[in-house]
Amino acid sequence: MNMKNKNKRTSLTRKVSAGAFLFVLSLPAIAYDTGSMTCEQIGEFAAAVVSGKHTGKSLRQQLRSLDKTVPASYYIERRNLTQIIKALYSQPWAKALSEDGAYDSFKADCEAQQ
Repeated sequence: MNMKNKNKRTSLTRKVSAGAFLFVLSLPAIAYDTGSMTCEQIGEFAAAVVSGKHTGKSLRQQLRSLDKTVPASYYIERRNLTQIIKALYSQPWAKALSEDGAYDSFKADCEAQQ
């Protein structure tokens, strides 16, 4: 492969990566219902999940704990909190997230979508 084709491929890869990144950033831009929770409470919950994760709680344990503490009648809250738990355990960006980072990120995301 000559240098010109390699540069074109690298440039194309960067453009596709940047486009995918911007697309992912735009996905949560749709306002969502937080139910009875405030954005501060959502941030606090995310921080608590990270704290549990750092002390060795598994994804399954966190989900079970949610099931025990949030009544089924709070459908919207359970859905949102389940998504937060799953994101904090499965998304690459969440691996090095501190409690403060989780609080700030999820609170800011919630506020931006209100």
